[in-house]
Amino acid sequence: DLVAARTLFDSTYALDTQYDTAAAYSAAGHIINNDVSGGKAILQKHFGATVVNQSILVPAYYQIKDWPDLIAVLALEAKDQGDAASAFQLAAAYSESGDTADAVKVIRAAITAHPEAAAQGAAFLTQLGAQ
Repeated sequence: DLVAARTLFDSTYALDTQYDTAAAYSAAGHIINNDVSGGKAILQKHFGATVVNQSILVPAYYQIKDWPDLIAVLALEAKDQGDAASAFQLAAAYSESGDTADAVKVIRAAITAHPEAAAQGAAFLTQLGAQ
């Protein structure tokens, strides 16, 4: 029940608005209920930005297929984490959004930065039809 979840997340956040996780869940509750502007308003008020590295936003944006916002969050996460797994998750989002060219760029950059992930990156490139 997505509406009930949003209500619960909002109530929890309202109890004490200082917690980043509660703010992110409240925003995600709005986003997954197709109230992206409401979710972004919460993010802006709490974090001072609408794109933040909060992992709960990833499934929310994915659920509604909001590729630009999903990619923006994943790009920030990949930058902050600096690991191959985050880069590959970003590449997957690009691919699912139909942007194979950027997916390939991200994978190639991840392979260069993380040679230990070369086999996984090569497999991903093969799946995308790139070599």
